[in-house]
Amino acid sequence: MQANIATLETVYAQIKELNRQNDLLRHKYGGDAKYARTHKRLMENAALYGDKLKVFNALTGVKTDADQKVLDMEQILDNQNYFEKQMQGIVLKRFRTEQQFPVQPADIQAINRLLVREYLKESGRI
Repeated sequence: MQANIATLETVYAQIKELNRQNDLLRHKYGGDAKYARTHKRLMENAALYGDKLKVFNALTGVKTDADQKVLDMEQILDNQNYFEKQMQGIVLKRFRTEQQFPVQPADIQAINRLLVREYLKESGRI
């Protein structure tokens, strides 16, 4: 029984620490959980996206551009294909051109899919 309690306390401490780290990451993106989740997914591929600061800078730029595009024309989210194409240009500009990540077209597509899905989920369209 005591061993189980100790194990549970260890797990609880790990959960608290993970939640703290997630809150800090979300705070870096202005409280925007979709970018915190995307950041975490990109950091899983440390070989390609090892530099956290460059990932943060790229995603912050994407966030600024994408949020402005959605604010200017909210119905853009109704046309998923058009929104994906618009986002792809933003992602390409911020990751390859500005931050100079060695990303391939498949990588840009993967990042784009992550972000588009997050926007559509947030708006209740999927």
